[in-house]
Amino acid sequence: MMNKGIESDEGLMLRVVRGQRECLATLIRRHASSLLTYIQRMIGDRHRSEELFQEVFLAVWTKRRQYAFPK
Repeated sequence: MMNKGIESDEGLMLRVVRGQRECLATLIRRHASSLLTYIQRMIGDRHRSEELFQEVFLAVWTKRRQYAFPK
């Protein structure tokens, strides 16, 4: 169950689809640490991990209209 005042990732993504960049920023803050750690463990290079991390969220933004809300 979600805490009051905390929007789900799915809800934020629906707002990102509508062009609300601040919602993408919220998602980035929410998942930055765990995603960056995961990428770094996979490739073993901190600098390249940070580049890939940025590419991930750039792709989320540029392909946002392809998002399909989970059923």
